[in-house]
Amino acid sequence: MFGPSFAHRKLLLDLYGRGVAAVHGRPVVRDWLTARGTPGPYHLVAIGKAAAAMTAGALEAAGDQLQSGLVITRYGHMDEAVYLDPRLLCLESSHPLPDAQSMAAGNALLLFLESTPRDARFLFLISGGTSSLVEAPVAGVTPEELRRLNLWLLGSGLAIADIN
Repeated sequence: MFGPSFAHRKLLLDLYGRGVAAVHGRPVVRDWLTARGTPGPYHLVAIGKAAAAMTAGALEAAGDQLQSGLVITRYGHMDEAVYLDPRLLCLESSHPLPDAQSMAAGNALLLFLESTPRDARFLFLISGGTSSLVEAPVAGVTPEELRRLNLWLLGSGLAIADIN
C-alpha cells in the first residue's frame, strides 16, 4: 500500500496543529507583552486577518491599561470578547479585494489617529490582509478603480511582497 499510514497521518496532523497554534495571534501577543512588560497606558490599533486574535492577547496581558482602540479585521474574523469591549471600535472589511468598508476603515483609522492626544502611546498590531482591509487612496482614485487594480495585481502572478 502506498501513502502514509494512519499513525503517520495522525502525527502529521498533530504537528501541523501545533505549528498553527504556535503562531496564533492571541498567545503570541499575550506572551510577548507578558515577557516584556505591559506598555503602560496605551491606545491600540490592530489591523489584519489576525487583528481580533492579537487584540485578545493584548487584552489578556495589558487590558487594564488600554485607553481606546481600533480593530479592523476580515468579515467573520471578529472575536466576541474584543467586540464587546466598550473601549474598542471594531470594524470588518473585505479581503483579498477591498470594498466600501475598506474605505470606511481607512477613514476610521485616520480619524482615530487624529483624535488621540499628541503624546499618546500606541500599540500597533498588524497582520496579513491589511492592504485590502484598510484603504485610504489618494484623491481621485475611486473604490472601483482600486478594486480593479487589486484584482489585476492578484492575477498577475506577482509575489505578495511585490503587490504590497
